Amino acid sequence: MQTREPMLLFAALVSLVSQASSAVCPTCITLPQVVTHIKTTMPTKETEDWVAPPQQALEMTSKPRRRRCSQAATIAIKAHFDGPGDHTAIQFHGMLGSSCPGVSAFLTNSISVHAQENEKIDLLRDAVTAAIVEDEDGDTPVFTVYGDSPSCGLAGTTNVQGRLFNNVAAGSVCKVSSVGYSGDFIHIEQEKWVRRAGQYDKWVTTINSVDFASAVPPRSVAVTAPPAGPVGLATTVRIQWTSFGVAGNVKLTLDDDGESKSVEKTIALSIADTGSFDWIVPGSVATDATYVIRVRNVEYPAVKSYSEPLTFFNAVKVLTPNGGGQLRAGEEVSVTWTAPGVGLVKVALCKGTTFYKDIVVETENDGHFLWTVPDDVDTSYTGVISPNGGEQLKIGSQVDVRWAAPGVGSVKVSLCKETTFDTDIVVETENDGHFLWTVPASVDTAYVEYTVRVWSVDTTSARDFSDAPVLFFTTPVIALVSPATGALGLATTVTVEWTSTGGPANVQLSLHKDDDLGAEAGIVESTPNNGSFLWLVPGAIATDATYVIRVRGVENTDLTAFSEPLTFFNPVCVVSPNGGEQVYIGEQVNVNWTAPGVGLVKVALCKGTTFYKDIVVETDNDGHFVWTVPASVDTSYEGYTIRVRSVDETSVRDFSDSPIAISLAGFKVVPPSEAAIGLATTVLVEWETFNVEGDVQVSLHENNDVKQHRRDLASSMQNTGSLAWLVRGSTSTDISYVFRVRSKVDTSLYTFSKPATFFNPITVLSPNGGEQLRFGDQVNVNWTAPGVRLVKVALCKGKTFYKDIVVETENDGHFLWTVPDSIDTSYTGYTVRVRSVDEISVNDFSDSPIIISQ
Repeated sequence: MQTREPMLLFAALVSLVSQASSAVCPTCITLPQVVTHIKTTMPTKETEDWVAPPQQALEMTSKPRRRRCSQAATIAIKAHFDGPGDHTAIQFHGMLGSSCPGVSAFLTNSISVHAQENEKIDLLRDAVTAAIVEDEDGDTPVFTVYGDSPSCGLAGTTNVQGRLFNNVAAGSVCKVSSVGYSGDFIHIEQEKWVRRAGQYDKWVTTINSVDFASAVPPRSVAVTAPPAGPVGLATTVRIQWTSFGVAGNVKLTLDDDGESKSVEKTIALSIADTGSFDWIVPGSVATDATYVIRVRNVEYPAVKSYSEPLTFFNAVKVLTPNGGGQLRAGEEVSVTWTAPGVGLVKVALCKGTTFYKDIVVETENDGHFLWTVPDDVDTSYTGVISPNGGEQLKIGSQVDVRWAAPGVGSVKVSLCKETTFDTDIVVETENDGHFLWTVPASVDTAYVEYTVRVWSVDTTSARDFSDAPVLFFTTPVIALVSPATGALGLATTVTVEWTSTGGPANVQLSLHKDDDLGAEAGIVESTPNNGSFLWLVPGAIATDATYVIRVRGVENTDLTAFSEPLTFFNPVCVVSPNGGEQVYIGEQVNVNWTAPGVGLVKVALCKGTTFYKDIVVETDNDGHFVWTVPASVDTSYEGYTIRVRSVDETSVRDFSDSPIAISLAGFKVVPPSEAAIGLATTVLVEWETFNVEGDVQVSLHENNDVKQHRRDLASSMQNTGSLAWLVRGSTSTDISYVFRVRSKVDTSLYTFSKPATFFNPITVLSPNGGEQLRFGDQVNVNWTAPGVRLVKVALCKGKTFYKDIVVETENDGHFLWTVPDSIDTSYTGYTVRVRSVDEISVNDFSDSPIIISQ
């Protein structure tokens, strides 16, 4: 069956065959027959029933022969369609309902990689989700691709046809796995109900409806070396990778192999994508952890791949002298070592582990150097090698006490409390650098400042203590310290910390429901018992349950501890646009969110809750991204939302609370700087214009359902983006208003501002009532009138004008008035009035009368 883009559809129930030599497949039909077979054995828009496949396609007598013919068909049909142009092969499989709980059908590119959204499998997933809306029980089915939640492990990675389409050589598909993918092969695993005949027409219609040519081209990268295993520090490792569909530069990092894949070291910040890089492993890489090397495309950060797990070890080992020997000044000593893969080496004489003298500053790593012992070496030096601090020793265990004491005779070894003698380890022994000590039961395990001391029997000043305290224990103890009781964010990185005394070399961390300690979700199966582990909290954890974290010894499973009860929450919250906003093609929109503790995030435009377009594939979680709305957005759709989700945990996400509207053309009125605007003041009405030509009308409307028109501020004006308007004094202060900007060319294009109210900004301060004034008095008339231009001040009888105090003055809040002797002193109800010169109805009077006398 073919769609607009040539497409080959495989059905798992039928072995498809192709033109091939009779030696390979003696009963194979020809290519035209295969194409006819595909068209006739799958229902189309015109056919309702399943048509039986040609008889010769069913005459295979054994599975190996059927497999050979199916593979021959795949090779021939792929070669045929590779000629005319792009094509997609779809292969259907059946899975048990228990294989992938919660998943109705699972789509992959026959590889456990999915670098970006909007690829062919995404388009098909979204289309079939829209087409098949109920399962056989009436519930909503779940169609997923690799990387979606719930997860599924049936990625078809051993599918030989998938390997062929993913560019593995035809002769190698049985042995060689895909390292990248072409996007031309879709492997589908289905639950039984999805495979029933009633769904056939939906699949056919859906596949025919998908515009596969519009899909984002596949981009992927695959790390091919180094292989899993130990790697020596200071050695040169060749990192190799293969990129598919991308070029440019890549970033190389060494990441922790835990769930979080947190970056431990940057190997190369940005280098050309040549497929190879030689890396000298730094000595600071921990040897008690497991790592992976990540290769990530700089331009497309979602395109990344990890190496197999790696551990590191100290590649350098001293062979001779290796302790216990006696050297003399002038003696020629053969210093030997092994250091496979290391470059040049430096050889030195140390006091314990502290540098003392160079033997050779730099020499070839040939494993040998002939050293003449100088005569200025301090022969009185004695040094403890082990235990040298930090060790945890069990009562009754045998401990190898080691030291270096060149030139010294017999030695005495003691256990001390700090530097004070406590008990003998051995009273006197040969200075051979070694003594095997059984820790006695008399040692106080509660004391935490023990040290080991080695000193010369002959010269007590020649002595040394371990550098730090040594601890002792009888029964191993483990305790989980953090996280403490509280709520943890999904997709955040949490430090799990524990303490242990005498614990095993490795521990297991797991998460359990607090009311069902038998049910568990793994955090890490085994990690070094170093007291700390960085855990990326999975998005699949329920937020309506209480959990505990368990730490347990790998080698001693009885050694167990639990955290205090914990809960989890979704930390991602879209702040804006959060619903109700109107945005336009070409507009720069501030997308804001909060996601405390989450790493990188991906921001997308969705139709409802279904992905539609990327806003940004990957960005720092700084809570802000400026998005320019592209012209390709379908403005006829009315249910868009903004989605912000974790890059690491795709199910941890949030959507706008309600839809936003996206239009091609219109205006956006900028709210006035004050929600309450003073009468008689000048307000600046501002707006942005998107894809609108010609003049505009600016008007004031009541903020009600019908947006009743009150007055035009400008019936027609050039679209300058702003208008300064003197607020009329007749504007009511009792209701709410909105400003409207509308196109004069297309009156259907308009928008309203956010609501605004108006108030009288003038207040008389003094005289404000009760004052006694006399002729000739100089009186300070004070007022406030923010935003008003000029004011007039008058003396009134009640609220009726009587005499001017000043006809016009600056609105500086003050005027010095000399009370004239022409005032009628028989009147007792005088007030002072301050009013706007521009809008005479905007005024204020003294709150109560003032008295004026001679």
